[in-house]
Amino acid sequence: PLSAVAEELRDSHGSLDAFDGGDLTTDARAVFSWSYHALSTPAARLFHLLGLHAGPDISAPAAAALAGLPLRPTRGPLVELTRAHLLTEHLPGRYTLHDLLRVYATERVLAKEAPQERDRAVERLLTWYLHTADAAYPFLTPHRRRVPLDPLPASCHPLAFSAHDQALNWCDSERPNLVAAVHQAATAGRPGIAWQIPATLWGFFYLRGHLHDWLDTTRTALDAARAADDRTGEAWSLGDVASALTQIHRYDEAIDHFRQAMVLCRELGDVSGRCHAMLNLGYAYRYSGQPDRSVEYCRRALAIHAMGEAPIGQGNILFNLGDSYQQLGRFDDAIDCLEQALIVLRAEGDRWGEGVALDLLGTVHHCLQRHDDAIAYYHQALDTHTDSGYRWGQAHTLGNLGDVHLATGATDTAREAWQRALAILGDPDHPDTAQLRNKLNTVT
Repeated sequence: PLSAVAEELRDSHGSLDAFDGGDLTTDARAVFSWSYHALSTPAARLFHLLGLHAGPDISAPAAAALAGLPLRPTRGPLVELTRAHLLTEHLPGRYTLHDLLRVYATERVLAKEAPQERDRAVERLLTWYLHTADAAYPFLTPHRRRVPLDPLPASCHPLAFSAHDQALNWCDSERPNLVAAVHQAATAGRPGIAWQIPATLWGFFYLRGHLHDWLDTTRTALDAARAADDRTGEAWSLGDVASALTQIHRYDEAIDHFRQAMVLCRELGDVSGRCHAMLNLGYAYRYSGQPDRSVEYCRRALAIHAMGEAPIGQGNILFNLGDSYQQLGRFDDAIDCLEQALIVLRAEGDRWGEGVALDLLGTVHHCLQRHDDAIAYYHQALDTHTDSGYRWGQAHTLGNLGDVHLATGATDTAREAWQRALAILGDPDHPDTAQLRNKLNTVT
């Protein structure tokens, strides 16, 4: 029975011993070895190196990085492995190993490769993921400071991107592998890579709203940086953990982490990181119900900008300050800040920030019961969020749009907006999901 097979698998501790029945027709190792020993040397080497990959699937360029080869000579072994049924091309250019074949590949790489070569292969792969994520970073967060990385090794050939959508699509496709790479880097003694990958994925996680992965990877990053006594990595990771915590509405924890980051950045002389932490503290205070403290921190960030020392765009600071004024009921001040922010953000080409400012203007006009103006701003915000791929922003604006329609008596239109918002979130555990469902329950 299956329960007996499962028990044997547990007893074998992830090896193929459970399938060793002394009969070639039931001994999985023997069966796999027939195909493995028929492979060419390059294909056999690539197969057993794939046992070092921690993610659920692998692309052809990532496989090339793992093998330490250019892409072209890697394609032949991939085709050979696929024809031998040792590898499955489940999507064009993307390959996966059956779970039992993965175990066999891991056994083979332990038997065939020296520990030093296994370490080098893992480092090649992790470095490739890191530098390709870094290549995507400026397309997703063009106005955010770059993550400090070691120089690109001559043997590493990361992907290059030419457009926002291309970079975002790569991150979407590789998300499970990137999450796995963070954990693998932490356990493989690569703490720098362990904190740098989540740092380069900040914009992706924010745009797409993968909150569980964001918090998981940034906490792993923080632990790795602290264990290695990497104070720069610790400062970055504190801010990244805090950013994830704000998005799941755990504001007290976020404030604590941002404060730690601000103190550490001051000790390191990192004005840029300190200013980021300061502005983000304003965000966390604002949404924890302390908009007066938020105004304080936003103004401090604006003062640093006026002295020419802030790495953050003026438009970003202004829309945060405008949001704080809105929550204090200072609507004229809020409109003034947000309109100034729009001018700056559009001049900077910051579509992400522009969408946020438009959404906030919609909220201010809704508070003033200028419903037509609010609806117009929300539609502009929705278009801008869609252009930038800001999925959570789309859902948030649709939620706000539904509120305005409900206030005008357009119940069906409100319901449609909230349903669209739920569909975009697609996550039953997202903190906004329950709120949207409660709104829908009020109109059904």
